[in-house]
Amino acid sequence: MTSTLRLALETWGVGRELSLQEDDRRPDFNTLRTQSKDSDSREGEHSESTIDKAKVHELLKKELKEGEIEAGVLQASRRSKSKFRPLSSEEIHAAIVDWL
Repeated sequence: MTSTLRLALETWGVGRELSLQEDDRRPDFNTLRTQSKDSDSREGEHSESTIDKAKVHELLKKELKEGEIEAGVLQASRRSKSKFRPLSSEEIHAAIVDWL
């Protein structure tokens, strides 16, 4: 369970980092108004970003200081209507202890 949660957090961290990068590249309204029409021809293009694992781990350390994690699993063997089981704080802590 610990390795699965760590992978999920790293995946979230990659998405968060890309989102932050995109916010930094997003022009403000004044910039948008002054762009030339040449930029319209580039519509639909995208660039690839690479993020190393160390950078993701640093982001996770920062985010863990400011927030908290809530996670759960679907447990098919559970004998109730709901198969969802929230992870305990001990299960979460075991996954994040290296980042604290």
